[in-house]
Formats: sequence, structure tokens, C-alpha cells
Amino acid sequence: MKNINNVEIIEACETNKPWMHKVRSWTNRRKWYDVIQRRDETFFCTCPSFKFGKQECKHIDIIKIILEE
Repeated sequence: MKNINNVEIIEACETNKPWMHKVRSWTNRRKWYDVIQRRDETFFCTCPSFKFGKQECKHIDIIKIILEE
């Protein structure tokens, strides 16, 4: 598990799926959201903000930062 800016992330290697990351919710510490990197290099998140707003959420932003490292 990785912790960046107090955000807990289960890395892809821990999920055994290199294209999926789990990010803990900022507002509800009991919830985790899946951030999935698609084959076309776009991202999908299971959080309500992304699902209903269709714009990149903070969960996707944090995964992009990790992938750049």
C-alpha cells in the first residue's frame, strides 16, 4: 500500500491486475474506488464524481502522478 498526500492507494501489483488501482475515498474512509487504465491509455474510476460527471476525478489524478514516477 502506498500513501501519497494522506491518500491510501493499493498498487496494481498488489491487486494482481496491472491495469487496476484501488484508491481510498477522501470523504468515506471505509470506501475504496477502482481506477482502471484502459488499453487506449484513458482512465475510468468507479467514484460517483467520475461516473456521473464524466470528467477526470482526483482519484485518477493521483494514479497519473504515481504512474509518472
